[in-house]
Amino acid sequence: MYVDRKPSLYLEDLRHDFKNSLSKFENGDEAFDTLLGFVELDHIYSSALKEISTKLSILDDNFNHIYKHNPIHHMERRVKEMRSLIEKLNRKGLQISAETAKEHILDIAGIRVVCNYLDDIYLIEEMLLKQEDVQLIKRKDYIQHPKENGYRSLHIVVSIPVFLAERVEVLPVEIQIRT
Repeated sequence: MYVDRKPSLYLEDLRHDFKNSLSKFENGDEAFDTLLGFVELDHIYSSALKEISTKLSILDDNFNHIYKHNPIHHMERRVKEMRSLIEKLNRKGLQISAETAKEHILDIAGIRVVCNYLDDIYLIEEMLLKQEDVQLIKRKDYIQHPKENGYRSLHIVVSIPVFLAERVEVLPVEIQIRT
């Protein structure tokens, strides 16, 4: 039903990012702590993707059970790579830290939901937003208002709770719903 676009963390990527992006820190301990913060960030946002994927899969299965139609063709999900996250923080002139990323970047976790039909896009959005623990943060409808290059998709950012061993984190997830 869903595809992870890239496994969470590769050691070689961590090594590269640590040497290139985090080597700007004068203090090695500070750089290492920053790296650990990004590893933790990857973990909790991967969990957020599992939560939202499960919600979407259940909706799809239930809709099929009732109406004999699956609105979701497939899903692809990803956690933004540390390198891309650091570049985005730099572009925005923000401090390089996991905490800053968590506070200011809404697309750390992203999922693309591919539907069979245009009507399914809005159906998925409606069913998802009816859930009490899903809160809409942001919405851009590029279907009703396509980009100049012809791009058409519905983008929503929702916050969802992620239940961890010692705490609950409420995290944003960007969802792109398209045909």
